[in-house]
Amino acid sequence: MSSRTVVVALVAAILLAAAAMLVISLPKGVGSAASVPVGDRVLDADAGAVVRLELTGGGRTDVIRTGRTPGTWDLVPAGLSDDRAWSLDATRVRDLLRVIGELRCAATPAGEAKIEPGGWAVKLVYADGSSAEIRLSPRVLAGQGLLAVRARSAPGVPPPGERLALVPDQLHALLAGQGARAWRERLVLAGASASAARVRLINRYGSVALSRVAGRWGVSEPVGAPADPQAVARLLAALDGLQAARFYDEALPDSATGLDQPAARLIVELGWRDTGGKPVSVVRDLSIGGPADAGGRNLFASVDEGGGQRTLLAIDAAALSKISLDPGAYITRPATALSALDIGHVVVATAGGAEPGRERAWRRSPEGWVELLPDGRTVLLQAPQSAEINGLVAFLTSQAPGTVRLDAVPNVESLASIRLGNAQGDPLEDVEVLAVTEPSATPLVLRSGRVSRLYAAPPALLEAMVGPRLPKAKAGPAPAAGGGASPTKDINK
Repeated sequence: MSSRTVVVALVAAILLAAAAMLVISLPKGVGSAASVPVGDRVLDADAGAVVRLELTGGGRTDVIRTGRTPGTWDLVPAGLSDDRAWSLDATRVRDLLRVIGELRCAATPAGEAKIEPGGWAVKLVYADGSSAEIRLSPRVLAGQGLLAVRARSAPGVPPPGERLALVPDQLHALLAGQGARAWRERLVLAGASASAARVRLINRYGSVALSRVAGRWGVSEPVGAPADPQAVARLLAALDGLQAARFYDEALPDSATGLDQPAARLIVELGWRDTGGKPVSVVRDLSIGGPADAGGRNLFASVDEGGGQRTLLAIDAAALSKISLDPGAYITRPATALSALDIGHVVVATAGGAEPGRERAWRRSPEGWVELLPDGRTVLLQAPQSAEINGLVAFLTSQAPGTVRLDAVPNVESLASIRLGNAQGDPLEDVEVLAVTEPSATPLVLRSGRVSRLYAAPPALLEAMVGPRLPKAKAGPAPAAGGGASPTKDINK
């Protein structure tokens, strides 16, 4: 081989090596895009750090952002201001982040593969300001779709080049059609069961307010009284289940929807502690307006979450009718909210009659109930007498009345008072015993504070002490619950 041939071959080899080095050193995104290795994740979504997603498709960009309450997400559709954001179904957003985080490259795209126009682009923005981006090809084939991904990069740093991957089509399916606009949250008071701290129900006839303190619910308006846990649970479940039948994103005057003079309002304060232990609260105010259709099946309503964010919608009137505005529906039914084990000391003192001021007292001891005699002696009760005091305690703590009234019961006479205390004698609660002097199906009245509970007959021990002065129950229906405190039970009447 001549020296000239050797030189030419050497130069050719050098040029080929240079060309190869040039191809290897090309920045990603220049020329044909690189591919994600088969089996590798296309992107680590780090779902807990994502605070914003920008979805671009169909000539618009919609923004998903974290909501005001933990674990919630809002959507700001293109063309709408921040104060008109939509609440999203948070499970759909979590599904989106989970699918992105779990996507793995299933196959290497063909060399000529490229992202065609018409698909969605998803930009993920993290709490530290870094971002990543995925572009989807609009077509899928045999359960797979093409995407291009730019890995997460810090703010101010040029983003890396795109890499292509053929992936299972879950992400394509999630964003098919309207994208996140199809994920709008229809539960208008979501979170009531889990996080409600206060609830206030208002209509033209009055209002009922309930609040949770140290894990226990109580009625605070129109009277203060312990609340029935089961009744509160039903209320919160009903509030949780209220769904929007339709949303109105166009501006409608309040005069056209009846919201200028709402028929009712449901105000729910959600409370929790943030990761630093600081108390946080959000108030959702649902106002009910007039009929949204000719048959009155749905009613106009608006949800105000503060900060100027107000959503106009229609809500099912039948679902609203299940929410009672009768305070008596939420007050604990028995005469006391104490449990039988709380009570270790009982005093019954008669009032008026032939033996006014007669008093009997009992105390629970390790051996059983003892009666405290006026001379200071104590007598351990035998089984029949213990059954009587246990019967009185059980009646006060578990017997539901025929009626609960918040107004003054007319035509009553005081018979006795019952003082309840703990085993050390510390006072817990006082209950007044009264009799309805006119014929009644429920002649016995037990009154605690402003709440009166009406019964047909007393327990045996009370019968022995005041029975002769208590009229016999008259057959017939008991008075209506609530005693006129609320002319209607329906929130939307």
